[in-house]
Amino acid sequence: MAESSIKVASQIIPIGMGQLVLPNTAIAEITNYTDALPVDNGPECLLGILDWRGRSVPLVSFEVAAGDTLPEIASNQSIAVLNTINSDAKHNFIAIITQGIPHLAQLDKSTIQASDNGGDDNPVILSYVTINNESCIIPNLDALETILADFD
Repeated sequence: MAESSIKVASQIIPIGMGQLVLPNTAIAEITNYTDALPVDNGPECLLGILDWRGRSVPLVSFEVAAGDTLPEIASNQSIAVLNTINSDAKHNFIAIITQGIPHLAQLDKSTIQASDNGGDDNPVILSYVTINNESCIIPNLDALETILADFD
């Protein structure tokens, strides 16, 4: 009997330090960039609060959360609104700025491999992988939620 290959519908999201890969179910929406309302009391990676569909959503720089520098932000960029994964999280969604247009990918074990790019013990990076010969980052959404846990 032939072994069936399980495919995971995913999105590749370009950011300033590479590309994030997330399953489609982690993404609530990709939307046009809008300015966030500034906040005084938040972690360094928190760029502000977005009004998204009548909800207050923290806009986070994944790059800064990962210890990198904040990339240039332009009004023609997109925002990826992500579903949070903890049921007790204060925020049901987290938004990140993209550095290009996200694209769909159907991933299976033949298209994704663990990368030797590891050695990074940054809590917001779950893993480095190679997808069709391109380096990608699997983000740790739980760690992003933890960074925002004390922010109201």
